[in-house]
Amino acid sequence: MTLEWQIIKPERIEALSSGYLSHGYRQDETILSCLRYHPSLCESQFDIISAYRPTDGKFHLSMLTASTCISQTGIIYAGLLNELDEKAGEVYVIDFMMKFQNPVNEKSFVIDARMTELKKSRKGIIYRMQGNVQTNAFHYDVTFLFPTHGN
Repeated sequence: MTLEWQIIKPERIEALSSGYLSHGYRQDETILSCLRYHPSLCESQFDIISAYRPTDGKFHLSMLTASTCISQTGIIYAGLLNELDEKAGEVYVIDFMMKFQNPVNEKSFVIDARMTELKKSRKGIIYRMQGNVQTNAFHYDVTFLFPTHGN
């Protein structure tokens, strides 16, 4: 079977595209305003300093911004677990899953995290971190390689 491809003109692509995904996500700016740590649990609070204004006019936390904040929480949490004074190298995500139960419309939100060490390797430690964003609005499960010495 031969496919008859259509070439879509840039104007139509732009008209059908998400403004947020094309350029708006660059306007999202967060700050980690508070972090509470215990080896068995970490909680981080992020505040939105500036954000893209969606077409409906109502802020909602995006998947992109949430995944960035979850990742930042995991990097800091793993550093604290390993009693590091600074990040030793680049962190590499192996697997990242998110489920979205409810929208998050608040510009201040909390991420809770629990970490499990899966395996040590010569490159570092593979961790699995699970938790929630804004009291079960989003659920996540991420596995990543955390370097414990310089890359």
